Amino acid sequence: MLSSASPYVIDEVLHRQSQPQNATWYDVDLDVLEGRTQFRCFKLDDSLQFTISECAFTHPYYSTIEYPTKTTLLVFGLSGKNYFGFNRDNVAYFVRPGDIWLINVDRPLHRFSPSSTDNRMAVLKVSTTRLRQAFQQDLEAFSAVFAHPIHKVANQQDNMKWIEPLINNPLITPIDRIQAESKALDLVARWLFPLLESPNVAESLFKKSDPLDQVRATLIENLTNPPTLGELARSVGMSHTKLNREFKQVFGKTVFDWLRQYRIELASRMLTQPGSTVSDIAYQCGFSSASHLSQGFRHHFGVTPIEFRRGKRKPLCPCCQGRIHQ
Repeated sequence: MLSSASPYVIDEVLHRQSQPQNATWYDVDLDVLEGRTQFRCFKLDDSLQFTISECAFTHPYYSTIEYPTKTTLLVFGLSGKNYFGFNRDNVAYFVRPGDIWLINVDRPLHRFSPSSTDNRMAVLKVSTTRLRQAFQQDLEAFSAVFAHPIHKVANQQDNMKWIEPLINNPLITPIDRIQAESKALDLVARWLFPLLESPNVAESLFKKSDPLDQVRATLIENLTNPPTLGELARSVGMSHTKLNREFKQVFGKTVFDWLRQYRIELASRMLTQPGSTVSDIAYQCGFSSASHLSQGFRHHFGVTPIEFRRGKRKPLCPCCQGRIHQ
């Protein structure tokens, strides 16, 4: 898929050649013999930058993007398809229209753009050190978020809606720049939330030395296709009877009762965030279908997922804390 030619390097030097003295919009030109590119950028300071790009290449285009310090990217797919990866020979992650990805960059990032397509995307770049400062009170959660270099955060989004406040900001006055910084950080916070709730991050928070935590981590890591009870038991050197017994003593439920509740509670948190359909959430949480999720929701909450998303709840039974079914 990739050309054997040397990649075009996009780095801070290229940006500085185009960047004005004040924090306003500027254009970066790429060396393209055939085709067209438009890179509109702004840099509020060394910790916060934004780029919206539009590229239509006559031939497949390969570039290497270098960052001077550890940087976290929030990538919004707008049109076409762009491939990314940390290995030139394996740029396996692709950004499609409506996708949102979070990429933690601590080494050169490779990008491959196919020819004959209109490839548009926006990238919000935040210093990873700045984000670490925001997580000072919960560094464990921070470490879990950044344990994986690339996360697909969402799909089927109206991404122009999310980035329009940045695109439409003229960045002329100090107030403009304050509003741009506020909106940029709001976007980071908005899309870190589903990531913090994701199985990979939750799995990273468990103590791997504890056999029961190993079992929970394995279940969450394989949420859509979990191992059997026998496989789980063998992985921690127990019989399935002993595993279920000890698991229930610690967590109050058998292994797969715990998994069912975890899936329902994860789905309920995801339903409070806009963007994903009920079918998407059902799949991501390990349910075979939206109707399977709906059945579990009715049993656990007394309402359907749609009703739950609209804010409808049934009261808890005061004696057993279960939902009152009317």
